[in-house]
Amino acid sequence: MWKKTYAEVTSLALGVTCLASLGGCSPSTSLSSGPEQGTGSIDRLTSHEWTAYVDNAQYLRDLTPPDVAVKLNLADPRQYDFVMARLKLAGKHPDNSPHLFELLEARRQSQIARGMKSGTFAQVLDTAPTGRVAMHYIEQNSIVTRPPQISARTAAPSVNPSPRVVGAASSTFPGGTYDTYVDITISAINGTLIAPLQFKEEFENLQGVPGANVTVSTSGNTNVSSVTRYTAESYEFHDAPDEGFSDSYSHSEVGTQSGQANAIHPDLTPAQILDPKDIVGPNGSPPEGTISVCMDRQWTNDCDYVLNTGSVFDHRIKMPLKGDITIQPLSRYEFDTTAITAIRTALNGGLTDPHQGLLKLVLTNIGGGCDVDKQGALTPSMSSFWNHVTLSANKKTFSWDLTGDNAAFFDEGCTQIQDSAKLTLMIYLPMVPTGSMATYYDSITISNDPATPDVDNPLKKITLTNSCLAAGTQIQLGNGKLAAIESLHIGQKVYNPYAASDHALTIKDTAKGSERSPMVRIRDEAGHTLLVTEMHPIATADHGMVQARALRTGDLVMTRQGASKLVEVSREPYSGQVYNLKVGSEGEMASLGQDQTVVYANGFVVGDGQIQSKYEELALKQGARTGIEQVPEQWRRDYLLSPHHN
Repeated sequence: MWKKTYAEVTSLALGVTCLASLGGCSPSTSLSSGPEQGTGSIDRLTSHEWTAYVDNAQYLRDLTPPDVAVKLNLADPRQYDFVMARLKLAGKHPDNSPHLFELLEARRQSQIARGMKSGTFAQVLDTAPTGRVAMHYIEQNSIVTRPPQISARTAAPSVNPSPRVVGAASSTFPGGTYDTYVDITISAINGTLIAPLQFKEEFENLQGVPGANVTVSTSGNTNVSSVTRYTAESYEFHDAPDEGFSDSYSHSEVGTQSGQANAIHPDLTPAQILDPKDIVGPNGSPPEGTISVCMDRQWTNDCDYVLNTGSVFDHRIKMPLKGDITIQPLSRYEFDTTAITAIRTALNGGLTDPHQGLLKLVLTNIGGGCDVDKQGALTPSMSSFWNHVTLSANKKTFSWDLTGDNAAFFDEGCTQIQDSAKLTLMIYLPMVPTGSMATYYDSITISNDPATPDVDNPLKKITLTNSCLAAGTQIQLGNGKLAAIESLHIGQKVYNPYAASDHALTIKDTAKGSERSPMVRIRDEAGHTLLVTEMHPIATADHGMVQARALRTGDLVMTRQGASKLVEVSREPYSGQVYNLKVGSEGEMASLGQDQTVVYANGFVVGDGQIQSKYEELALKQGARTGIEQVPEQWRRDYLLSPHHN
């Protein structure tokens, strides 16, 4: 019977092209850099192993509420057996992953020696997030009754009208890992597999930060089972330079909540996203496909949102969220006011709710993420979100409005960046058929992660920006004269020693804002002084570009007259405005080398906003590895034996 069920899955699962037989398939045989990924196969388990695996999966679900990631206790035989079966489904075993299984056994023996009891977990992840933290979470578990939307991610609508269930799981780790594995499956609550196991593993990636951000997805047809309650499950392990080896498990549930009887799936329209959205492009041009969020900064015409915290101590990212979703008019469902009230009451009382959803901000290039913090009311729940949910009079439209003073604040650990970020909002939608008491939960996921499939309304790329120079800073112009930075405007020419023709670059954007943190004051032996934000890049004689916060007395910095020694580096509060520039037209940039979009500020050679962005990202990467050498020696055998290299 179990093989027949799997055969049904292989014929009905959508988007899984390699499942041509019960034997499953192997991932790509390419030898190029990139993650190993593939599809699990039930044929790797015996009938007895599959039955035990289904029972152990239910055991794990009973031990922890939905959407709570837990580190597993391998001293518990049932948790250990679940992990072994899960890895076997993915094709991993001691012969092709020797170091992995050595680490698993060592962790198991350590937990046994510590006396860890069955029925307990090693640790709950992210219970009180502070700063930029590691995360493992299911970001999508949705029942889709409409064909896939035609978009950049979907070439054409599906020809199969049957409801589909789609899911995605993500892992992120600050600074990256030696190795990260993430998988996901979706099953009916009785254990019938709906969407096959998909996995992704990163020993390396082209950005040089393996494991910083890994997302994997799966999908399947709900007609595989008559049961209409579905659980998405994800297992993750990683080996990090500082933390060592760890693993975790998470699950979520959607569908009917009243027993396991058949239910008609509600029909939902695509979600309408009003915030955040791409409003304007650089220099006032039409929207260019990027949502630019400026923290206490205003680039002249290059910010979709300007978020001023207005506090000396508060440097958190503030993100506006607004939208709605509607049940199709002919559907007999409406949104369940009783269930919404119950969620709101629990969260406002300091409790959690299994259908509260999640909201996360992840730094995609360097790893790690932030939850909405206490003042934004997501520790441990999404009370702020649910307090700003409203329904239309006919209970067919569900709206949320976290804008203005109610915008979502994220923990300060994600503030100091000037690069891309991933925003994911997963909303559970309680619905009930007219005249019934049986609540039905679906969910929608709003995200700008291209690896998350079939999201209701994909967001554009998001960038976050901060850092500048103090008002009054004298910038040398192309004609040799000096002008205060606040007086400059787009189109003017500033002096640049690297410009090929006239030693001048065109200002293509300007920024204005405020700075809440104490600024850095530097003074050199020639008497030049400069006041800058701590992240601003300064050219040095022997270390290239260095952020101002890293400078020390005695350092040699570059000035208009050449190298000069610093005689003072101090911090001081600053209540005035701060400014920044981006320089170099498209034609001018073609002749410049690395880190050459510089200006002379009070005689010092400093980087513009483009160099600023680069060095903030590098600082957060914390020694990212590049090339094949990034795979540590102990993992290289697993790496070379993996199907990705076979």
